[in-house]
Amino acid sequence: MTGKILLVLATFALGGSVHGASRSTTAVALKDQAYKDGFRNCSRGMPPGITAAWQVSQKDVEKIDAALMLHMEEAGLTKKLRASPASYGRQYLGYVREGRRFVYVNAFLRSFGDPRASYVRACDGGNLFWGIEYDVQAGTFANFEVNGEMGDPLEGLKL
Repeated sequence: MTGKILLVLATFALGGSVHGASRSTTAVALKDQAYKDGFRNCSRGMPPGITAAWQVSQKDVEKIDAALMLHMEEAGLTKKLRASPASYGRQYLGYVREGRRFVYVNAFLRSFGDPRASYVRACDGGNLFWGIEYDVQAGTFANFEVNGEMGDPLEGLKL
């Protein structure tokens, strides 16, 4: 095989629901119950040192999401994605680290799930899935990361 095999497992884990109503179903705040036992990704890192969860309001989601779209463009991160950032479903999850509030944005092409339903987790998939942290106090984004990709399983083998 010369091509890469891409294994995408869109797993709908950690059942949850939407907090508040919104005109948009693209960017939503998951209730903290959706990730009360933690939130994990399969092939990209997660924020370290999480000590608690907190509920992000839909009003805050809308504000942070607008800033995120601008940040993605200004930081050149849109070039790393398969589609425009607005084409991705985005789930906003609040957490605490070292006494400070942060928001983790879990993003995925909308064809892989409804962001309102539950935390969407995928193994591999590359730039179809990505995440970024938002520091509420500083008003800044950091640690943008796309999922990994499964390479050719035969690569490097002598056949």
